[in-house]
Amino acid sequence: SLKGRFKFLENSVVTSLVHIYIEEIPNPVSINDPSWNTRDIALDAIKALSSFGQFLVSVIVFIFVFTPVWILIAGLIYGTKKLRNRNK
Repeated sequence: SLKGRFKFLENSVVTSLVHIYIEEIPNPVSINDPSWNTRDIALDAIKALSSFGQFLVSVIVFIFVFTPVWILIAGLIYGTKKLRNRNK
């Protein structure tokens, strides 16, 4: 069985034929696009990164500024729940 498979593969490889067709492109497309400027793209990316950083800093400042208010609100909620449980 194994010898038969080997013989079949050997015969099929011997009779195999490969065609290769190579053709030159007559007018290659230029990649020089005047609307695509790497300097402008890099500057836009830096501006976007800067804007994201400013947003992150604003969020952090907002969290730190309002932390005492949140602690007060959390304390009031916790205190009222504790009083309700004590009265039951």
